[in-house]
Amino acid sequence: MTPPFGQYTALSASLAGSLRHSHSRLAEFAEEIAFLGGEDMEKMLVEREYAGLVEHENTVLTRRWWFGCVEEGIIKWLWGSFGLVVCAIPVFFKLPGISSVDLGGRTESLYSHVYCSDRD
Repeated sequence: MTPPFGQYTALSASLAGSLRHSHSRLAEFAEEIAFLGGEDMEKMLVEREYAGLVEHENTVLTRRWWFGCVEEGIIKWLWGSFGLVVCAIPVFFKLPGISSVDLGGRTESLYSHVYCSDRD
């Protein structure tokens, strides 16, 4: 259910490498590009590589942010709330099979039936 962050990292490295290659090609052949009037084409190629890299990085950061929010919400808030609700059951509800009326008896019974049954 998690996004493929490993693939995103590999694609980011590939796009960054492509941008570096375009830039180094531009630096290597700058004299020929200027002599033949290819500035506009080379500018378009470098800007296309850069825009692709920026778009991909923005997409990855957005997905990582949403994943972090969902993960934080589920792990921290949902499971924590669930634990509190389970612990509150004997406080608000009389459990079947428990004759004790006091709160301590209910809680002790829940603990001994639910949490200590694994030890037997």
